[in-house]
Amino acid sequence: MAYEITMPILSDTMESGKLIKWHVKPGDHVKKGDVIADVESDKAIMEVQSFKEGTVKELKAKEGDEVPVKSVIAVIETEERSEKAVPEVPETSIPETETKKPQPAPSKEKSHASASAPKVEEPSNPILEILSQKESSEPVESLSRIPAEASPAAKRRAAQLQLDLETLQKEGKVPVPAHLKDVESAWLERYFTPAARALIKRFDIDPTQLKHDGKVGKEEVERYIRRHALSEKIAISSNQKAIISHIEKSAAKPVYHIYDRLDLSKIPQIKGIKLTSWIVKLFADTMMTFPLMRTIYREGSFYRYEGANIAIAVATEEALFTPVLKNADVMGVKEINEKLQQIKQKAKEGTFKPEEFHHSSFGISNLGMFGIEAFDALINQNDAAMAAIGAIREGALSVTIAFDHRVVNGKEGALFVQALKMRAIDTKYMQKLAKRLS
Repeated sequence: MAYEITMPILSDTMESGKLIKWHVKPGDHVKKGDVIADVESDKAIMEVQSFKEGTVKELKAKEGDEVPVKSVIAVIETEERSEKAVPEVPETSIPETETKKPQPAPSKEKSHASASAPKVEEPSNPILEILSQKESSEPVESLSRIPAEASPAAKRRAAQLQLDLETLQKEGKVPVPAHLKDVESAWLERYFTPAARALIKRFDIDPTQLKHDGKVGKEEVERYIRRHALSEKIAISSNQKAIISHIEKSAAKPVYHIYDRLDLSKIPQIKGIKLTSWIVKLFADTMMTFPLMRTIYREGSFYRYEGANIAIAVATEEALFTPVLKNADVMGVKEINEKLQQIKQKAKEGTFKPEEFHHSSFGISNLGMFGIEAFDALINQNDAAMAAIGAIREGALSVTIAFDHRVVNGKEGALFVQALKMRAIDTKYMQKLAKRLS
């Protein structure tokens, strides 16, 4: 019975997955729970398991392929019998009289006719004919006279490129039979250096447009690229596709912004505790007195979380992630600091799990460490708001908060920012947080 394994949906924004590696091949036996492949979603690389035991019948995708979610990637032949199986038909005995029925002897006339019938000659093979001439006294003709074995398209292309296809096949430089790609590959190898061929492939250049007396090098191709202002097509990663999709959806939200500054003079200076940890704690505790900051809008309904679930924007050189710090309101500053360090490490290693990106209602993005004074940040797909943290100037932190107007009206947004500012300069509140660190 065939069991189909499909490309899993590993995140809310995932539309396709990249098949990174197969751990099995057709004919392999797998058990329930065995890992058969590694798949890259828009967030992380995950393992795909088989939930049934059986034999791998077919792999429907190659390593490196982008496969739409829910599409079949592998077929496992299980040992379960199908209910619709055709019943076995019992063998029927054949009467002995039928099995031993004597056959009539051939007549003499028929035998004579068959003996005198002319023999039908089998189709000739030109190669065998030439080889058979070795036994005769006549000289053996060259095998180069045998027509090249190639597809019609390959022969036409060889003629256009002025290639002696027969000679190339004799020398082993073109396979037998030859196809169009074999001819073009042989021509490129003859007239272009490896570096030049790499550039031709990257910039999708028609190599026949490059004049050549001898072998064309990298410098000549680079001059051609600049002279014609050619651009290179660059593949988009799964993470980048997710970011683009997220930006397009976020841009459609009815959003307004509030710009203000937070006084950080009351925040204790404690070794090993990052400023971002204090900021996250400030937002988390303030969210608990504003239920709308814990509310999201999705598919025509509002959904509210009990805790402060904050998405933290973290970037690497290659990707952007927004893992969720769940229930940050019940965490101390030290625990938040440890969680943020773990998030940073997971981003470097790409070891996030899909569930780590779900169930946020608020987001924080911090570019202040780069000296950026103020900026706008797009709200996550379903969140109510996103805070963009800028640089510190004269002891005050620049904050720009984008609000989803469907969830948070202007008054609620203003009251939230006002409460955030008051909490930041609340000496007793800060002392209480610091005491938990000692």
